[in-house]
Amino acid sequence: MKTINFLLIFISILFLSQCKKSDSSTEKQTLITYPVSGQYGNNILAMADGTIVDTHLTFSLSASLQGDALLKIIMTNLSTGGRAVWLYDQGSNQNWNISTFNTNLNQQTFTSKICSSLDLRMTFADTLGKCKIDFFENNSQSPSKSKYIIWHFIKK
Repeated sequence: MKTINFLLIFISILFLSQCKKSDSSTEKQTLITYPVSGQYGNNILAMADGTIVDTHLTFSLSASLQGDALLKIIMTNLSTGGRAVWLYDQGSNQNWNISTFNTNLNQQTFTSKICSSLDLRMTFADTLGKCKIDFFENNSQSPSKSKYIIWHFIKK
């Protein structure tokens, strides 16, 4: 009986030693989260698809990146006529590389500089506008997700 118990223990130890444990210190973390709000207001990256925002308010373009995570946001202006645009405060920029607005494509790209907290103060102008936001997470060649934001001047 002792031999059988010893043999079972030996086999169990041998089996468990072959199991590969995840070593979180050597694995690359690529986690990206979108807080509900940032330093400048509600986070447009965390809003539900089709959210209508008030042009009187300010908003954040905010994300939190861990490890080797990368994030690229492409905003496409789908507004017709008028001067419906988004604006950002360059002085508020925290860790975003921001392209100039491409008038041919009606797009602007926001790319993470480093892994950490990203934030940017944004506003929207004109009485009515709409944009598509494409998320490219961790060097994805196609959008990881997309959403639409509508802005509207709400009379007070």
